[in-house]
This record gives sequence, C-alpha cells and structure tokens, in this order.
Amino acid sequence: MKKIKLTLKKHGFNGKYIISNKQNKLAIILVLGNEEEFTFAAAKYLKEYSINVLSIYPYEKEKKNYKYSEFALEKVEKAISYLKESKIEKIGIIGGSSFSAISLLASTYFEDLSLSINFTPCDYVTEGLLQPKHGSIKECPSGKSMITYQNKELPYHSFKMDKNTYWNEVKRLKKEYKEPHMLDIYEKIENDEEIKEEEFIKVENIKGNIVFIGSKDDSMWNSVKYIERMNSRLEKANFQYEVNTFIYDDGTHFLFPYKMLKNLKAIGGMHIPRIFKSGKEKVDKCKETYQLIDNELDNILKKWVI
Repeated sequence: MKKIKLTLKKHGFNGKYIISNKQNKLAIILVLGNEEEFTFAAAKYLKEYSINVLSIYPYEKEKKNYKYSEFALEKVEKAISYLKESKIEKIGIIGGSSFSAISLLASTYFEDLSLSINFTPCDYVTEGLLQPKHGSIKECPSGKSMITYQNKELPYHSFKMDKNTYWNEVKRLKKEYKEPHMLDIYEKIENDEEIKEEEFIKVENIKGNIVFIGSKDDSMWNSVKYIERMNSRLEKANFQYEVNTFIYDDGTHFLFPYKMLKNLKAIGGMHIPRIFKSGKEKVDKCKETYQLIDNELDNILKKWVI
C-alpha cells in the first residue's frame, strides 16, 4: 500500500492517504483521532474492498493543549477536493465518538459524501474540550464550539462548568464507576438546559446513505438515545436515502469492526474495550458485537463499492 503524508501547510489539513488499489476510484475519509494506528488498521480492513483511506488528524501536534475544539470543517472539504483531484469518484466518511460530529456535520454540508458511517455518535454539537499543557487538570471545557466553518463557530451546547468543576466531576465519576464515565455529565447538561434546535446536527440534509452504530452499555454518553433522535428526524423529513441502524446490548463506547480492532495492536487491540467495566466483565459478548459489526458493514461496503 502506498502511503502519502498530508500536511496543513500544503494540503490544508494534517493526515495520511493510504492507497490500497490505484485502479479503484473509491476512498473513505477517516476521522478517529491522531493515532496513526487507527489509519493503518482501517486501511488494512478496507483494503479487502479495494477502498483507499484518507485519515484526517482532528488536532495539530503543535497545539497539544487542544483535545478537540474549533475543528475547521474546511479540512474535510479540502480532503474531498484532494481525493477528487486524485481521480476518486466515490467518497465516504467514517467517524467515531466525539469525532462523529465531524463525520455527521461534513455529511450534511458536502454532497460528495455518499456514505456516512458513525460509531457511537452524538446528535448535537457540544462545547470543545482542551488538554492544558500545565497543571493538574488534564481536560476541561474550551469555552468554544467543537466545530467551526467559514471562520464561524457552529452553535453548541455548553457544559456550563468552569475547568475545575468539570475536571473534579470527571475524576469523581471515574472513581465511582471504576471506568471512564461521562454519561452523567452529558445527561445533566441536557436536563439542565434543553438542547436548542440550532445545536442539533441536521442529519436530514445528508445526501447519501447513513450508518449508525451504538451500544446500550455506552458509559460515555447515551449514543442509543442520540441515534433514536436522529432516526426520528430522518423519518419526519421522509429521508430518501438508505439508513442502517445497529444497536447492541454490549460493546462499550469503543465500537469497531472486529477485523479493524484486532489490528490496533500498538494501542491495545482487543484490550482497548477493557478500559470500560462492561468490556472487562463481558469480553466474549463484546467480541461477538465486534464480529456482528464486521458482518453488517461487510454487506454495506460491498453494496457501496459497486
């Protein structure tokens, strides 16, 4: 597989393009974080379908205090242009967890994206998060939207917490539940103040097929509820494209196809889900979920590549 490094200075975003088949005119944009291992694992997984992979890194290395805040949606727009200039004719996008906001929003803005696969997605834009370079606080709200477009912040739902309150709550919940646990925080901010219509992602504007994948044991946020709300929006809008929804009892917040997850060896592979209580207690059930995701996505990808 040919690997091309993409840079902010030259291409408008940092990332990597992995070409598995020069002849095929198919590519999927990947937004799963800055770990290159995700890119390589996805490339190995999608090579089976002769799909090239372009991975966008959500934050710049020179801004290590930025966990996820003010991501410029133009990066996806430029990635699409790069692929089209490379003679790619069919483009999809994959996002997971917080980065699903990028995959979903990009799909609503850019009609070239004919397939949008979203793992444990959220259906609204939240406040961004920072990782301060100094001090004991490892994560805190940024006071800015997680996403921007055309130099404007997209409307977002605030955590309404100062950095100390937020970080103390994150630590308290992790200690109480003995796992990374953000569910209570997200439920609280939604209960304290209703999400405004402008903060919701307008999934009904997507001009392509959509895949939603969630799990009932998601302890980071209620992805199942968010998926149900998005499906409700799509039904009300009489959405004309194909929607595939897969909800599992077990699998944790980190849902991936089994063939991809087992290739994430450098960052833990099959041990990744075990950072969550459910992943530790239900190893076999979680593995079964990942294998089911393999099967479901196999059908979807085979149909898409035709």
